[in-house]
Parts: sequence; C-alpha cells; structure tokens
Amino acid sequence: MNTYEMTFIVSPETSQEKIESIGEKVKKIITQKSGQISIFEVEGLKKLAYPIKSCVEGQYVFVEFSAPGSCVTEMEGFFKVNDAVLRYLTIVKPVPRKIKAKKTKKLQSAKM
Repeated sequence: MNTYEMTFIVSPETSQEKIESIGEKVKKIITQKSGQISIFEVEGLKKLAYPIKSCVEGQYVFVEFSAPGSCVTEMEGFFKVNDAVLRYLTIVKPVPRKIKAKKTKKLQSAKM
C-alpha cells in the first residue's frame, strides 16, 4: 500500500451537508479497500488561483491516507461524476530514503 495526499475542491454553493456526505463517501471508499486515513481536514473556503466553472472560491478538503491504488481510481471516478467537485489532485507521498551506515562512513572519511 502506498501513502497518498489528496486535495479536492468543492463548489462554494454546495451546502455543508453535501460536503460532509462527499467526505463520508471518500472515507467509506478508503476503509472498504482496507486503507487507513491519517488526516482528514475540511480547510474551508479559499480563493482560487483562477476561475473554475465560473467560481472564484472553493471549499478545500485535504486527505492523507494509505491504501491500494484501486482505491484512488475509485475515488477519482466518484469525483468525475459528482458535479459539486470542481477539481481534485492525488499524489503519492515519497518514501523517505534511508542512507546506509557504510555510505555515511565513506562520506565522512572522504571529507577528512
């Protein structure tokens, strides 16, 4: 399973109940695919960099989760058919690289 960060923007005319139902659907998709949610934040209304579907503001929602790739495909399919979602972006969080002790020792001896 990979770790993902997803941000989606919901139309500002969308009611709070509708935003919560979209959020619940996203949570349900993740948990059904045996994923885990680390962070789920409704960041609120923010100004967009450029108008999208004649909207200059949008409700931002941020989700960080671990799940299989099929989970991301299913969520993006849900966003495509949902008129309230203006944009979405999903990225794979990079795995931190571990430097082996041998490489560290070589670097330190080379500096001397």
